[in-house]
Amino acid sequence: YGVLPFAFGWLIVGEASTIFLNTRWFLLKSGRESSDLLSKINNLFAATFFLTRIGIYSLGIIDLFYFSFPELQSLPAMSGVPIPFLGMTCGCVLLGWALNFLWGFKIFSMMSMVGGKKKKTKDP
Repeated sequence: YGVLPFAFGWLIVGEASTIFLNTRWFLLKSGRESSDLLSKINNLFAATFFLTRIGIYSLGIIDLFYFSFPELQSLPAMSGVPIPFLGMTCGCVLLGWALNFLWGFKIFSMMSMVGGKKKKTKDP
């Protein structure tokens, strides 16, 4: 049906963080959990995750459901896409956005730990 080609663009950009996630997994499974390289990969993963899967994805959601909403509503008439299919597609895009925020929270929590222990802040 040619549904949401622009949305596909900003969704696939989020996969940039997967490169660092896979590298992180490889380093952990190969016994390099204390290496400087793992620390750098963790930082690159977190940075690309937040930039692409939180930042760009959020801008895409705003574009899709605010600026492009009239085009979204006209898709069934213009392309013949069944309304339930369009609804499921948009619903999955929204669920993916929510899931990325959940993962983002977990990544943020992980990054705030050092050596498995929470960073301690000095009391005033």
